Amino acid sequence: MKQFFSASAICLLSVLLFCCGCRHHNRVSLAISESDTKYKIVAYFQEKQTIKVDRCLNKYLTGRNNMSFVNTRIDGQMTLDDRTTFYMKKYPGMLKIDFNKANNPAHSYSDIKAFAAGLRAELK
Repeated sequence: MKQFFSASAICLLSVLLFCCGCRHHNRVSLAISESDTKYKIVAYFQEKQTIKVDRCLNKYLTGRNNMSFVNTRIDGQMTLDDRTTFYMKKYPGMLKIDFNKANNPAHSYSDIKAFAAGLRAELK
């Protein structure tokens, strides 16, 4: 009888943990912070929304460059053709961008801000 209750408790606990994990994956979190020298974007989203995020990156950050963020995993410093530099960590369901304003031209800062607004609209 003890074994039955132990097995039942373990099964119930497993189901509860699974349900909690599934709920977390359905949430979208977007945090944008800015200081005098930095602009930071951190987003968590459903993995199925990754293609939207990738297309948004392409639209706002690649311009006329011959590159694409679609189906990529990135963890490192990025330098675009126009010499815009930023740190990016990206994998399905997560994106982090750290942009240093002092090391980039003004138009790059505008592009990053436009991307953040576009990303916010895509993840609604």
